[in-house]
Amino acid sequence: MTKKRIIGGLTKIAVGTIDQKLLAEATKLVNNQLEKRKGYLHVPDVVSLSITEAGEALEKYGFNYGKFKVTPQAKYANLLPNVVFKVKPRIGSAVPPDTFIKIYFADQQVIADSQQLAAAAAEKKVLKQQQRSATWHQIADPAKKKATSLVKKINFNRQKKTDE
Repeated sequence: MTKKRIIGGLTKIAVGTIDQKLLAEATKLVNNQLEKRKGYLHVPDVVSLSITEAGEALEKYGFNYGKFKVTPQAKYANLLPNVVFKVKPRIGSAVPPDTFIKIYFADQQVIADSQQLAAAAAEKKVLKQQQRSATWHQIADPAKKKATSLVKKINFNRQKKTDE
């Protein structure tokens, strides 16, 4: 036998052995993960429930939870008071039963303050659009006047002389 054939044969044997060991290790890892996640629960969808109802639902599944009131921001202007709008970890996530769930809500005062912030942001946006429009007119109007005066100076109505 040549050296190439001997090395090729040994390589096939080594790869076959490694493949079996690798497959066994991979199977062991997957089985360990499946066993570990066997008791995991999915985070229930409690968004749009009152904070009381959401708490009861989470307790039913055995989760510990905390209620977190958000601070006023314009994006919270259209929320309903004391209604859950966000859950962490995400809804549907598979988590251990001892996971702490955070439910976020806004009360009436936060919503009122958020509405004021949203109104101020809308006014600021309108003002910015007006400023942009005024700037555009400052640039465009003189250019338009200059173009009009040039058109008047050049008689475009003149007919071309034709050579006959």
